[in-house]
Amino acid sequence: MVAIGAVVLMRAIQDVDALQQPEVNDLNPNPDPLLVPLLKRRKFSLHKASAAARLWFSRPTVLLLAPIQITFGVCAALLGQEVSGTVIPEFYPQNSVIIGSLMGTLVSFTAGVLQIPAKLLRARLGRVPLMLVGLLAFVALSLLILLLRPEQLGGFGALVPIYLLQGLGRSCFEGTNKALYADLFPHDAAAAFSNIVIFNGGASAAAYFVFPLLAHEPNRKSIKAVAALVPACIAVVGYLGAEYLHRKHPDRW
Repeated sequence: MVAIGAVVLMRAIQDVDALQQPEVNDLNPNPDPLLVPLLKRRKFSLHKASAAARLWFSRPTVLLLAPIQITFGVCAALLGQEVSGTVIPEFYPQNSVIIGSLMGTLVSFTAGVLQIPAKLLRARLGRVPLMLVGLLAFVALSLLILLLRPEQLGGFGALVPIYLLQGLGRSCFEGTNKALYADLFPHDAAAAFSNIVIFNGGASAAAYFVFPLLAHEPNRKSIKAVAALVPACIAVVGYLGAEYLHRKHPDRW
């Protein structure tokens, strides 16, 4: 309900420069654009609605970056469904809610704390090393869940590193990844950021729908881990390819 309300209220937002000036007359010699009513009729624009898809053809680099967004969505579902939703309740039935909440907080805390050093390092080293570290964190997270036995996965020696890796990956996703889109698509920012939402949200929704269907599958853990590992590995290759193509042909790619 809050999200729906936010979308409705967002329709009232306009740039001050875009507001029409009130009519100048004797009663209103110095019109103030801020006094113009903000709620106006707007027409649906197919051109704007299809901007994200058109970017796939005009700037194909955005498709090479899509696995990054898919990886984050699937890894989030992997932790939520398999680790927080299955492993923790199985090994800590009396304190599963507390431990699961603390682990989730660890992800957010790690992602937030790392933003400041990441910004400083980005200024010194560039974005490529930081992006690779973040993507490799998702690869390592998926591998740990894939390779560790359930009894090993339930120990704090495995749980804490796994959630720290998710926090590291999320720090990259929320910071360097979004700065990357702003750098690569300065003239198509809205369409580029829409692609982040499309691929991340679509992957997350699909994973949260499919993963519960595997509840009685003997190899459930491995299937979910591989579902995260594959896009994570592709994301590394795709990102390096996107950087290479953009540097060779910045206007075309």
